[in-house]
Amino acid sequence: MGKREQFGIDLKSLCVKPGRARWTLTVDCACACDRGSMLDALSVGVRAALADTKIPKVTVAGVGEDGAGGELEIDDDPEACSRVDVSRCGVVVTTTKIGRHGVVDATEEETACSEATMSVGVDREGTICAEFGAGGESLDRGTAQAMRKLACKVGVELIEHMDGYLARAIAVDVDDDDEGDDRVLKVKIRR
Repeated sequence: MGKREQFGIDLKSLCVKPGRARWTLTVDCACACDRGSMLDALSVGVRAALADTKIPKVTVAGVGEDGAGGELEIDDDPEACSRVDVSRCGVVVTTTKIGRHGVVDATEEETACSEATMSVGVDREGTICAEFGAGGESLDRGTAQAMRKLACKVGVELIEHMDGYLARAIAVDVDDDDEGDDRVLKVKIRR
């Protein structure tokens, strides 16, 4: 497996019939406010939405001996669904440089006096998947490395907390699919 293939969703898992049919996932996002890092919030929201996505079981019936033809039959039993595996999906963590310090999830006031901002895509092992310079002055190598290190640490902790929450939420959903609740993900990052 190449370095680029280890991040994101395993596209083979969306294949129904190779070369003929596949599932296509579309995520529609809307931001309710412009405070904080939208990129970070969107990455967490998309990862959670994908983890909650149920893919119906599909069988191909009526395929000829030559492999041609066939009709897709979608099982309407909710228990026969599978979930999207997000274990290889990372999150984005934006760090902001203020003086000699790196800040994560900067407030409006902190952003106003920041010198530079860097957004880093991080997977569950703390590997950098992507990096975006979001603005401000250029960073020296040491400061940029410190900001990356902070983003990786926070990203790993965020994914750990998020995966634990998602596992519990999915278990509750499986146990009692009819009961709504007002679960809220709360994450406290250790410094």
